[in-house]
Amino acid sequence: MKRFYFTCLALSLVLSTPLSSYGESNLQYETEDALQSAWSIAKEVDEFGDVIEDSDNIFLKSTAEGDFSNTATAKSDLLVIIDNTIYNGHHVFGFTLYEYGNTPATYSSNSEITLKTKVNDTITGYTLYGDAPNSPVFLGATNTDGDELFNTLYAGYDVRCIIYIDNSQYNFTISSSGYQEVCAEAQQKLDAINEKNRVKDISSVVNSILSSEDGAAKLLEAYDYLISSREDYALMSDEDIKNEIDGDFYYSSLRQYKNNGIIITSRYIMNYSGNKRTQKLYWQEGISDVNPKTQNTEGKFEYADGIITSSYHPCQVRKMADGYYVAYESDGTDYTIPCAIIMKGHQDSTGFVFDYPLPEQ
Repeated sequence: MKRFYFTCLALSLVLSTPLSSYGESNLQYETEDALQSAWSIAKEVDEFGDVIEDSDNIFLKSTAEGDFSNTATAKSDLLVIIDNTIYNGHHVFGFTLYEYGNTPATYSSNSEITLKTKVNDTITGYTLYGDAPNSPVFLGATNTDGDELFNTLYAGYDVRCIIYIDNSQYNFTISSSGYQEVCAEAQQKLDAINEKNRVKDISSVVNSILSSEDGAAKLLEAYDYLISSREDYALMSDEDIKNEIDGDFYYSSLRQYKNNGIIITSRYIMNYSGNKRTQKLYWQEGISDVNPKTQNTEGKFEYADGIITSSYHPCQVRKMADGYYVAYESDGTDYTIPCAIIMKGHQDSTGFVFDYPLPEQ
């Protein structure tokens, strides 16, 4: 259970809106999808009620039936829509309460809203938060209380609940049925979303470096991205380097000059093989028009323990995507400074041809 919990938190589910927007906009479900008691992934819809097929927002949801009582009624029908997402690295649960099965419960900004849960013989109390007059009420929106409920449901325990709002009492039970399975499904969807976004970022970085039209700001943005995303790229072993990078490739070095914010980019067609580097140099400064001067050079080339050593500084190589790599220089303690983008290819009668298409945006 704990292993999934920390994996899930590491891949933050998308939610960056305040509570009011969270309740009024992001949690719009497809109608027939909202009345299932077992847990599932909600189908988000737009303002026209159409499902957003490529939505990056993931909400787990369930429903519960129960009863409510206040000064005007006793044990009347209650419908509760329960949703679960991750916000700021912690699980948040939202409860939308429908009195008589169809009338949203209301409260004021001064209302005291609490939740009591009972699992086996253990009773626990929590404070809930919401936006008056009738948004969902939330557990874990401002603290880690939602993580406790996540752990309980993921362990397979149903949770008996009472929500108190002023003089009203709402009784229902959250089922754990299907919760583990839907968490695994959500994890797969998260992985796909993260991979899609990662490919978009890689494409943007490579395009910014290859194009002289994007400008210095784009180059700096790409440079900063390569710094922040270093751990997302797999470190290449000596065998990886030998199998994937030996031979011809296009090498675009990166140098950042802090005094004017311009990256100086030199472009090479290189061949690393037989412990020798041969290169044809094309020089481009900043974002000015390309005015290359060619230079044929030979130099020593070695790699050991995942480090490439040539006539330049030693570099650690990480893989962004098939055929696209980034080299990092040492900052004195670790290899964290992006110094080059390496793109696998070959030369033919038309010039240099990339072996792999640029990852699609």
